[in-house]
Amino acid sequence: MRRLVVYLLCVFIAFTLGYTYLHPTLMLLVKWFTPIVGYSFIGLIVSAYLLVADPLKNQLLIIWLLVGFLSGLVVGKRLRGVSTALSVYSTISIILLFSGLDFMRRIREMGLPEEALYRLSPPPSGLTIAHLMEAPVIGDLIEGLMDLLGGGAPTSIESIPRFIPKLVMRMLAPILIVSAENMAALIASSLIGAEVGKLIEGYFSPLSNSLRGWLKGGRVYVVVPFLLTPMASGLPPSQGPDAPYLEAVIGMADGEGGGYVMALFADPSLSPFGVDPQSPEVEGLLYAFLITHEDGLLPASRVFGVLDLALPPLSLGRLSPPTLLLVAYLDVSMREAGDRASAIASTISSTLGIGLNPMMSTESIYDGGRICSFIYISTSGLEELSEDHLYLISSAGGEVAEEICGAFSRGNLRPHALEGSPDGVLLLAGLIDSEMFDEYVSLGRFEELGLSSLIIPRDVGLVRVSGVLAYWRRGVHSPPRLHTLDLGGLLGVEGLRFSPEAGVSRLLLTFLGSDEEAPIGKLLTTLEAEDIPEWLNSTLLSRGAFLDASDLRLLFEADIPPYVEVVRGVSPMDGEVVVEIEVLNRGESPISDVRISDDPGAYYPESLMVLGSTEDSWSYIGPNGSRGITYRLRPIVGGIYILKPAIATFKFDDLEAASASDFTEVEAPLPPSHLILWRVAEALWLSISDLLNPLTGGFGTPILQVITFTIIALIALREILSIRRWVEGDKEGDNCH
Repeated sequence: MRRLVVYLLCVFIAFTLGYTYLHPTLMLLVKWFTPIVGYSFIGLIVSAYLLVADPLKNQLLIIWLLVGFLSGLVVGKRLRGVSTALSVYSTISIILLFSGLDFMRRIREMGLPEEALYRLSPPPSGLTIAHLMEAPVIGDLIEGLMDLLGGGAPTSIESIPRFIPKLVMRMLAPILIVSAENMAALIASSLIGAEVGKLIEGYFSPLSNSLRGWLKGGRVYVVVPFLLTPMASGLPPSQGPDAPYLEAVIGMADGEGGGYVMALFADPSLSPFGVDPQSPEVEGLLYAFLITHEDGLLPASRVFGVLDLALPPLSLGRLSPPTLLLVAYLDVSMREAGDRASAIASTISSTLGIGLNPMMSTESIYDGGRICSFIYISTSGLEELSEDHLYLISSAGGEVAEEICGAFSRGNLRPHALEGSPDGVLLLAGLIDSEMFDEYVSLGRFEELGLSSLIIPRDVGLVRVSGVLAYWRRGVHSPPRLHTLDLGGLLGVEGLRFSPEAGVSRLLLTFLGSDEEAPIGKLLTTLEAEDIPEWLNSTLLSRGAFLDASDLRLLFEADIPPYVEVVRGVSPMDGEVVVEIEVLNRGESPISDVRISDDPGAYYPESLMVLGSTEDSWSYIGPNGSRGITYRLRPIVGGIYILKPAIATFKFDDLEAASASDFTEVEAPLPPSHLILWRVAEALWLSISDLLNPLTGGFGTPILQVITFTIIALIALREILSIRRWVEGDKEGDNCH
């Protein structure tokens, strides 16, 4: 009886404490996936955390020492104490096995891996690839996988069998080491517990003998079923010192009314975050950028592409790390390039006091040479690093740089700080080989229009740059006939003065419409640029020229839709969530045939109930008018639900357009810690019955019920007989005395 009780108690303690002290990133992962695949995912993550995470780096060593000590203390025998502790470890392993099988089954039900990714909701806020790589278990898995991929991913079906053993062996060795550490802790602590148990057992002998006398006469048959009732209820050359200081400010508008402001500074005295342009690790460097952003990477990629870095598509969205170091070398061996990139990452890490972890590396062969690219990532974000970026921008003391830093400090360039603040921002600093960058790196739409030479100097060796890019979802003022991109309004300034000490100062304002629309723009510069596109109106100014408010505006005509904003709010109420969606016409033109459509259960067909209508339509919404709908949600499973953007379609001037809300997070509470094991066991029981259905012709549930009842009955019978022998004084009976 002792062994059964302490076994159940220790399984409960191990799993509950593992869940309670789960790494914050793993807890976010649990909240993300549980509404999609069910409570068995908690079993997968918690058991993997207990079994695979390094016990010496987490609180897990204390958990296993406690389990082992209790097993030895209560059982009172060395061998039986050790076997009980190892049984607890085996049970957690079984939970991991069945949870993993259930997870794979549910992923298959969602479709092929590619289809499952499309049906998977975006991650919750705060969960990025950088956080995942710093988390136990998941980080080790990603790091091992990236190392193997960096060494050469399978390129054909025939090569896959050779790749799988490498992956398995890479993951198996750390798991075996951790398992040995856990078992050593269990065995040692259970032996200590057994010795302590022998010392204190004599103090409880009078109580044990009186209990034995009370139980004589058959009362054991009442006690044992009572104790078992809960179980039965369910389960290069550097930039020279004479190279010019360049300052460039760019304002852009897109065909949807979005606004972009970019400020770029090339400073010959700059050593970005401690990286010496004369150091050996810079030899052969094509570029090295440290990028820190808040919702800024995806907008930047729309205009400038992704630097041909083979970034994973998800990394541009909500999974994108807040800080990335992008490094590329030209015509350097992969091994040597990796060592040099690691040295740059180490220098920046020590200078800024952050951790930069390698994420991936790629090797690309071009007609003119070989490019080795590396990505390092960090969980440090805008709050920690913005001051360091601004210091680099302002270090040269130029007036434009001071205005940009002031705009950021005031909140004009900081996301969501003010009413007119941007929706995303990206800060960057680094080194560029100006002679080779233009040949090997594409700047997307910006390069297609012939504008890249206006912001990146050519043929001046290694350029040291810093800058900022901000994005407004609606950065254009759109009266009925004429649109305005007001750079001064976005920056919060009345005018802008070029720096007298700058060798080159440029202001570029442009409309980047669709391929069918002709681009429009104007350029104000203190040095005539080469290869200026014909459509760009260029004006030559003197150094230190002052630009008034009109110089900072671009007027243009285009088919840009009115500013229609879709706002969705959520509020909890009595176990449900009230969702309110409002369509606001913030433009100066009316819109017609307005239709709002929402699909909150798109990612959660089985775990989220939708109560009420999620669609409506209106024939007309006037300027500054609004319409809205309300419905309710009832989460069935705890976790974080990500609601897809609500879509509003409308017409203006016989043209059709659409606007969307942001993703919205709804968090439903998970079960308390002391009930989580019960929820997991219940989910696994249902999962096993589903797995048995194909093998039993649909009778998986009744067959599993019979098996469960039989096991419980056999355990109950064994314990009854064991306690009966103990009551009668038989000391061979399962050590129950």
